Amino acid sequence: MVKSFVRFLWLVLAIVSFVGGIVGLLLPVIPQIPFFILCLFSLSKFSPRFHSWLQQTKLYQKYFLGFKRKLHSQADNLKEKEGSIKAQILAFFFQSEIEK
Repeated sequence: MVKSFVRFLWLVLAIVSFVGGIVGLLLPVIPQIPFFILCLFSLSKFSPRFHSWLQQTKLYQKYFLGFKRKLHSQADNLKEKEGSIKAQILAFFFQSEIEK
């Protein structure tokens, strides 16, 4: 019951964001790209079949997968930096004990 309600909410969000994208096309003041991206994301959450189809498209593989890999590599770098910063902080606090 709850799962079907959540899927319904994803569908409603997809429809609303699609309408917002169409309004953005008609009115140049409103940006349309974020609305269409939100629509694709919502449809992916609503339908696993749509999500698998979307992952097979060339545009998704060309742009999103490269961006996703870049984010993961940045996250790995941040984890490494975080570890070295923690080690430096510990060394700073225990410096007086090390010098003795």
